[in-house]
Amino acid sequence: MTRNFFGRERGAVLVHVAVTMLGLLGFSALVIDFGIMWSSRRQAQNVADAAALAASISMAYDAPGDYDRARATAKRVGESHKVFGLAPTIDLGSGSNADITQDISFPPCPPGLDGPTDTCVRVNVYRNAVKDALPTFMASVIGVFSQGVKATATSQIAEGNQIECLLPFAVIDRWADNYDD
Repeated sequence: MTRNFFGRERGAVLVHVAVTMLGLLGFSALVIDFGIMWSSRRQAQNVADAAALAASISMAYDAPGDYDRARATAKRVGESHKVFGLAPTIDLGSGSNADITQDISFPPCPPGLDGPTDTCVRVNVYRNAVKDALPTFMASVIGVFSQGVKATATSQIAEGNQIECLLPFAVIDRWADNYDD
C-alpha cells in the first residue's frame, strides 16, 4: 500500500495559522504605529498653534516690532509642550541660512484675512529623522524603525480693542428678580 504524499492533510492548520499571524502582524503595525503617528500629529498641531499664538501675543502686546523676542517666545512655548513624550524640534536657523531654515517666520498673510497683509506668524513644529524621530513598534519587524510628523500653524497679529456688537449674557438671579421693593 502506497501513501500519497500530497493527499495527507497533516500540518494544514499550521499553514493557515502562519498566514493568519502574518496578516495580524501587518494589521497590528498599521493600527499601533499609524495610531502613534496620528496622535503625535495632533499633539504637534496643538504645539504649533500654541507657539504661533504666543508669538502673535508677544508682537501685539509685549513688544511690537521685536521679531527676535516673538521668535524666542514661540520657541519657549513650543518646546515646553510634548509630542509623544519629547519636546518637538523648532529651529530658529543660524548664519546666512537663517531666513531659509527657521521654523518661526513672519510671511505675508494668506489672502482673504482682514487687516494688514504683513502681520502673520508661521510656526513649523516637527519630530522626524533629523531629531528625535517617532518610534515604531510593530513595523520594525519589516525594517521601518522610525516615523516623523510635522505641523504648521499661522496666526495673525492684531489687537482686540473694540467690538461691534456684544450681547449681554448673564445668569438670571430668579430669586431677586421676583421681588419688588
